[in-house]
Amino acid sequence: MPRVQRKVIKRGRRQGASTGVILLVIGGAVVVVAVIIALASGMFKPKTALANDPTGLSLCGNIPCPIKGDLNAPVTMIEVSDYGCSHCRDYSRDIEPKIEEQYIKTGKVRYIVHSFGFGSETKQVAAASLCAGDQNKFFEYHALLFKNQGAFDANSLASYAQQVGIDVQSFSACVNSGKHLADVDASSKAAQVAGVEATPSFFIGNKLIVGALSFSEFQSRFEAALKSK
Repeated sequence: MPRVQRKVIKRGRRQGASTGVILLVIGGAVVVVAVIIALASGMFKPKTALANDPTGLSLCGNIPCPIKGDLNAPVTMIEVSDYGCSHCRDYSRDIEPKIEEQYIKTGKVRYIVHSFGFGSETKQVAAASLCAGDQNKFFEYHALLFKNQGAFDANSLASYAQQVGIDVQSFSACVNSGKHLADVDASSKAAQVAGVEATPSFFIGNKLIVGALSFSEFQSRFEAALKSK
């Protein structure tokens, strides 16, 4: 059995262009400048899931979820785990490395981790993992969080960052500012809307898998998905 952890403009006298037209032109210029500034500041962020992702869960809030493998791989697998979930820890330790070797590194599967947290503590830890992702170290940090499950105080989180080669000062500033908390909150809600009620849960294509299956069971799901392509 799978293992889970449950305004009014006054008209003026016409002199060449009317006052209204002038105001319209000025207003339009202001809008253009405002849009340019917003784009430059990152106010407008893409909110589009990856192609061939029927679940939409390749997006974590306003940012792309962490992903590894060939982006054009025929099969997409999405992991939804909670950092406080013991079965998620076991999956990370025992099953994911085998999937990595046989399916991700061989270009058959692109692998996405959809940030998630059932409670406030694990949402904060998930936000810290996205801070690691800002320095392209998400997956290394992700593995350490499960390896050291339960030790989630600020000093420990910073220590894990240092262990995987992250700039700790930038990382700590990201964590302390709560930069990714809203992303994790939105991401967690999106997963639940998609049907996630327990962790670990996975999607292979658009099919939800609940619980930590054996590697052979995952193999069967992958082979069936690959065969259908």
